[in-house]
Amino acid sequence: MQLFIFLHDHENVCHNKLVMEFDDQTTLRQFKEKIRSIFSIDKEYQQLFFGEQEIFAFDLNSALSEVGLKNMDNIIV
Repeated sequence: MQLFIFLHDHENVCHNKLVMEFDDQTTLRQFKEKIRSIFSIDKEYQQLFFGEQEIFAFDLNSALSEVGLKNMDNIIV
């Protein structure tokens, strides 16, 4: 699946955006590691938003599909 990733600061200003390709079974842990490798933000400091909700109630071993993400969704970091 393709996901649109937007890097926002605490004032909601977008500083970067990119499109990334992931498998449906990619875990949140793997996703956060990829974000860390690209943006140099440690996993424990990442806040991920999908729609209006923060993604935090899921286990890091949950697959992106289990979180409800699908092709062409937007994720704000």
